[in-house]
Amino acid sequence: MEQIIARAKSQKQRIVLPESLEERTLTAADKALADELADIILIGAEKDIFALADKLGLKNIGKAHIIDPAKYEKTETYVQLLYNLRKNKGAMIGLAIITILVLVSCFADVLFDYDTEIAGLDISQKLIRPCKEHLFGTDDLGRDIFKRVLYGARYSLGVGFAA
Repeated sequence: MEQIIARAKSQKQRIVLPESLEERTLTAADKALADELADIILIGAEKDIFALADKLGLKNIGKAHIIDPAKYEKTETYVQLLYNLRKNKGAMIGLAIITILVLVSCFADVLFDYDTEIAGLDISQKLIRPCKEHLFGTDDLGRDIFKRVLYGARYSLGVGFAA
């Protein structure tokens, strides 16, 4: 445990906690601030956070950076950006398609049986052109290319989010 704490102190990270009005979250934030394990950012109304901290007897919450969404100086910029994005129908359709593909990729294990639909061979279905049953067609071993792409996209998404 000491090694983990030492590594956390030497490689101090920033942690954003949007659930700042929950007792467990605020208590954990206070402990992390006291031990100087991380830079803590709390999202919520400053007076409410300090009131709860006083009620719980927490002494280190003042070291945290508190962002009140109602008073944050960049809120209007983000609202305008979202408004302009929502006005662009093409962008919204693209966002919907990408969101669906990401969700389907994430739940590929649930949607497709790996042994039969992804890795399984069906020579009778080889080299079929794209159609309703096989959106990208099939390969020379009869495997559905679309399902394989979605299944494989999980790894690409994982690498992308990790980077």
